[in-house]
Amino acid sequence: MNFFQKSEKKEQEQFYWKNGGALLTDLITTFGPRYKIPIRHFGAEEIISATIGFREMVGISDDGRMYKDEERVHSITVEQLIRDVTINSQMSHHKNVLKLLGCCLEFEHPALIYDFCGTDLLSHILHDEYNCRRSLSWTSRLRIASEIASVIAYLHNAFPTPIIFRDIKPKNVIIDQHGVAKLFSFSLSISLPPGKLQVEDLVRGTFGYLDPAYSLSGKVTQKTDVYSFGMLLLQLLTGRRVVNLIDSSSIFNFLIYCVDTAELDGLVDPKILGEGRGVEQMEQIQA
Repeated sequence: MNFFQKSEKKEQEQFYWKNGGALLTDLITTFGPRYKIPIRHFGAEEIISATIGFREMVGISDDGRMYKDEERVHSITVEQLIRDVTINSQMSHHKNVLKLLGCCLEFEHPALIYDFCGTDLLSHILHDEYNCRRSLSWTSRLRIASEIASVIAYLHNAFPTPIIFRDIKPKNVIIDQHGVAKLFSFSLSISLPPGKLQVEDLVRGTFGYLDPAYSLSGKVTQKTDVYSFGMLLLQLLTGRRVVNLIDSSSIFNFLIYCVDTAELDGLVDPKILGEGRGVEQMEQIQA
């Protein structure tokens, strides 16, 4: 091993202990000393080899780049990785959560390794982005809404204190090869203090999905997730973006217009208007 290889190895070890120590602290703080970590650590050389030197990129998320081998490698900041691993390591058994296989702590910016199940984000499908050729039927949209709701309900009820996801949006949902919705990117999740219904924190999330009460007060509650989930439902129904950057129109203005004018057909995504059953169900809801 030459000097440069030794230097690189030493740097990887330093990153490992720095990132690993912070991760361990967060796990113990959130889940107590009896936490379980059903994931493994991957070495830097394994990741570099699997991604052919990070050249086989298959998509880009808000938090970083994604690479493809048998897993999805997701590069994020140290703080985000710690929170993501902390929560996801306890959620990977849920069928509607993108399964976390492990992480690599030997880079300056750690990487998450997910079970690879496709590259189609819900946002790509709804808005025809990145040459996505898939479409969603009314039945599929109802199922996706139910699946994401089950994950949020689990976060709010299955742990000693509720965990608030804080960033529900189509870009954080992957639709796998079988049409199953899988939520990922728990990096902004936060736990409520024991016995408390809220926690104060810096306002974090995505414009258009942020609960106005949280935005004004900085107080995170379960309603924070309820609001952003409602925005996700609106997008599933209309196929529209929360905010149209071209003309600055919002999905709320569009919704109010359609309700005021009783134009049900105008409210619904044209891609699903041809489905008789879907229109029937929506007319029943409106009545």
